[in-house]
Amino acid sequence: MFKYGIKIWSTNKDWFSQVIDLIKQGRADFVEIYLVPNLFDLADFSIFLENKIPVVIHAPHTTHDFDVFNLTPENLQIWHNQVVKAADYLDSRFIVVHPGVGDSKEIFKREAAKIKDPRVLMESMIKIGFVGVKEGGVMCFGYSKEELEFIHKECGFEICFDVCHSLASAVWQKIDPYDFISECIDILKPKYFHLSGGNVEDETDKHLDLWEGTFDYKFVKEKLAPIQQVEDIFLSFEVPKKDDGLENDLKNIEYFRNL
Repeated sequence: MFKYGIKIWSTNKDWFSQVIDLIKQGRADFVEIYLVPNLFDLADFSIFLENKIPVVIHAPHTTHDFDVFNLTPENLQIWHNQVVKAADYLDSRFIVVHPGVGDSKEIFKREAAKIKDPRVLMESMIKIGFVGVKEGGVMCFGYSKEELEFIHKECGFEICFDVCHSLASAVWQKIDPYDFISECIDILKPKYFHLSGGNVEDETDKHLDLWEGTFDYKFVKEKLAPIQQVEDIFLSFEVPKKDDGLENDLKNIEYFRNL
């Protein structure tokens, strides 16, 4: 069965009640919360527990100086005292983590072992990320089929498959994005996905509405349809927020439902 999720940040406290109402109405199934480090208390999330709302935790990434390739003592404190505690508190089934910035398999394997947890899903990445932060962008780990297989098979992590990231990665690799995405799903067998619109000629991810880019999401639904008949597939929508709160998230969910 497809399970539909709305993505918010821990700082979006004004949306907590709205997302709870939408899930209670059956318009979504779970909420994914990206944790902004040092700007939340566990008590902030008590409303989700009280209403028995399924929550998935997304760990901080390099936007907030959390990088698996450079797990400083401060990063590890954030991991244990904020990420893991939030996941425990909310009984999160998954913890989504960006693999970080680097290209060494040895460094990744050594550092990722420090945050090993059966709930961790390593997210598939673009090759060139955060363009504008550094000249030419930064080089992300987990962009290719080879690196994702290494993360999955040799390091023992399940994958959060980000369709928009993988689309941009395929363009950068100059390979067919539909073939790349199909092969990754076949090999990695992910159960958790990030969905947002993108362009089949763009090597940077834009996180557009599903209908906005040139990538055809009907392909994704047809690929996943037989799988979701035998097991749950979790779809978290990383789409633009508009002035009407979470209504645009719902429009994207309904768009995918109706494909």
